[in-house]
Amino acid sequence: ALVWTLSVVVGQQGDPVPATRPGRWVMVAGFATGVVFIAALAGMNGSFLLENRQERAAQEEQ
Repeated sequence: ALVWTLSVVVGQQGDPVPATRPGRWVMVAGFATGVVFIAALAGMNGSFLLENRQERAAQEEQ
């Protein structure tokens, strides 16, 4: 996502395509890191919301 954002801000057209094998590995690692980061944020948010719901349910039972 960061590479895409930078390419849009800088003004290049389309997705950047690495020309070398190490460049491809860096690009894959960057995309994988972005996916893991977004998934972790979504998981933490869901966990927070679920915990709040459980706490409210426990308070209502008392």
